Amino acid sequence: IPPLYRKPGWQRFMAGFIVGGCISWLIFLYMFGVMQERQAQMIERQEKTIQDLQQEKAIWQEDYKKLNQKNEKLL
Repeated sequence: IPPLYRKPGWQRFMAGFIVGGCISWLIFLYMFGVMQERQAQMIERQEKTIQDLQQEKAIWQEDYKKLNQKNEKLL
């Protein structure tokens, strides 16, 4: 490593580099966390919708079976 530790210009540059890196990392973590939270909420909504649709489908299938049985008796 060259003896740049004696030059204040380089010290400010390196300190700015380190502080900027830390700040950018914190911003990245915040944005990533927000994005993941939105994804988790969307997946939860989708799971609820899927369950509702499966229940509705089961009801329709049961009604269809009853109608088929009733039609078979009429035949």
